[in-house]
Amino acid sequence: MPRHEEEIQKLLQYMTEEEKQEWYAALTANEKPSYLQWYNSVAAEGMEAPKHIEWICNNVAQPLIDGEYNRVILSMPPQHSKSFSLTHRLPVYWGEQFPGDNILLTGYSQEFAETNLSFWARQIAHERKILAPNAKALNSWKLRTGGTVNVRGVGAPPTGLPKLKLIIADDPIKSREDANSEVERNRIWDWWRGTIVQRDRKSTRLNSSHTDISRMPSS
Repeated sequence: MPRHEEEIQKLLQYMTEEEKQEWYAALTANEKPSYLQWYNSVAAEGMEAPKHIEWICNNVAQPLIDGEYNRVILSMPPQHSKSFSLTHRLPVYWGEQFPGDNILLTGYSQEFAETNLSFWARQIAHERKILAPNAKALNSWKLRTGGTVNVRGVGAPPTGLPKLKLIIADDPIKSREDANSEVERNRIWDWWRGTIVQRDRKSTRLNSSHTDISRMPSS
């Protein structure tokens, strides 16, 4: 055991249980909650994370938050709560824990990004009381903690985007037909390289979440 740990153990022997609790509370006062802890703390009673969401929290979100990874790609079957667990909630956690950081949400179209991604994230920010007053627009909204959440659909111009700390791309490809189309894939890739990559810095964290195209029905 390292010397400093031995000294701590000796010190603890002379503390009452109340003193130990106060010491530990002071020691951990500035620690950020893990994403899983935060997720469960804001969940409705009885709606704590199931096993696969726990895995997402611990193996996708948390390494991104800690800077262990700067890039994480997640592919899941439809209706498995990837947007619910990441896109709708991670921006709010980030806004609470990293004041002043700017965030980008993007999806396959501007309408999808605003109504399916931004709307729910903004609602949670409101419930957590970190949404800035008069933040009504879905394409950009400020947080009381500083920073903004910006929302762009694939193909949208990059006008007005600030320096970004977190980028979340949720379903940048709409359908199996689009995924099978070389023209559509090139259009998305050209937009990504021309609009997003130019604002992507070494410190920027990126999560790209996709529906498993092989499980999507053809129309």
